[in-house]
Amino acid sequence: MVNSLAILLLFASSSLQSAIQPLPRQQDQDASSTIHSINIPTETPAVESLTLDIFDSQIDKDFAWPDTSEDSGPANSLACKNCTITGQLILTQGEVEMTDWVGELTEQILNEDEELDLIKSGFFQLELNGFESSHLLKAVVSHELEVTVELFTTSVKGFKIANLGVAGLSFQPQLVFTVNTDVPVELEWGFSVKIPSKSTIRLDIGEFSESKLTGFDAVTISALPFNTNVSDATISIQTELRSYLPLGISFLDERIVLQGGPYLSLPSISTTISQLSTDTVNENCEPGTNPQTEAFRSAYPNLTHVVSEVGMKAGFEFNAVFKTAVDLPDVDLPFLPPIDLPDINVPFREFTKTYVHEMVSPTLQALPTACLAFKRETGMVQAAVEAEVINAPLETPTDAQADVPPDAQKAQPPKEGAGTVLSSPFSATSVAGSVLVGMWVMAIGLVL
Repeated sequence: MVNSLAILLLFASSSLQSAIQPLPRQQDQDASSTIHSINIPTETPAVESLTLDIFDSQIDKDFAWPDTSEDSGPANSLACKNCTITGQLILTQGEVEMTDWVGELTEQILNEDEELDLIKSGFFQLELNGFESSHLLKAVVSHELEVTVELFTTSVKGFKIANLGVAGLSFQPQLVFTVNTDVPVELEWGFSVKIPSKSTIRLDIGEFSESKLTGFDAVTISALPFNTNVSDATISIQTELRSYLPLGISFLDERIVLQGGPYLSLPSISTTISQLSTDTVNENCEPGTNPQTEAFRSAYPNLTHVVSEVGMKAGFEFNAVFKTAVDLPDVDLPFLPPIDLPDINVPFREFTKTYVHEMVSPTLQALPTACLAFKRETGMVQAAVEAEVINAPLETPTDAQADVPPDAQKAQPPKEGAGTVLSSPFSATSVAGSVLVGMWVMAIGLVL
């Protein structure tokens, strides 16, 4: 009887496992981001919230990557001339409630048409305080450069989810930089970002559609000065500071593990650098108004026009790994002593599902355009400033001089008390020489 019961339970467990098939992985909705995993703490931390203090500074930091470019010309390179990130992240959580393990979850697993819902309710909220970043980049580009650089990664900090599991959080910013140019160039360019304190990213793990951003509509983004070593390049630049907040969560002794977390691309900037002829635009790169002087057009046949579009993206991605197995419990039958069933090796069944959600991002204020002139000595300068210098009028005579004929202006008598002024076309040396010649002639006359 015992063996028959064991066989029956084993058959039931096998039938259940055969019904539990891995769910198909959803396609990523945002190809610009990838899921990041971290090492979840193995011991349960004592805290349910945490703070990450962030500071990183990189000066003249060269980045290395495999160069697969087939372009001729100088080798591509990228460096942080001056890059800093500073700020504070505070994580808090709302109470997490799991789906009923025996009833609802099993029904969802067995029903292929039903969406898997592991968590009924709960959220994590990240508050950003004093978050600022500035990245001045320098690059050498033959014709095309496309690179993603991991700037740094903070150590994982752990926290607990009451009665359910443990989790860990980290911060990992990436720099995405793409350049296309029609001629080889050396360039400098960059951006700065300031996020208002108390801005938040709310990650609702019970109802993804309720996840949201607050405070980011007041973000300040500025472009750092553009410079290059050539005057006639047409360049396009795409830049992104893509910050990941890898969040790893383990529920119920690793029966359910979530790896992923939110990401924030701020800023995402698309910049176009083009050349405009000074025959058709003014010093502000505006067509058809206030044509420039011949002197300015001769000095600067073309001006460099810099136009940038700025935006941001935010969302999150998670891989959920669910492990299940049917354990064969000891059986208590009425009027019989407890029966220990033989150990039967029933391996865990594991499947993975991917959750992807992109949050609604605010529209950011456009960056101002720049109109630049190229000087060999210094590189790019503001065209309007150069126009003022070149087009400045020559010094005009004073009102008193205006009434004096031009010839008289050249030989005016000295003013009283002003000392002796030699206004003769002869120099003082010439006058002294004439006196000496006269003295010699007089001396010869006396001798004779």
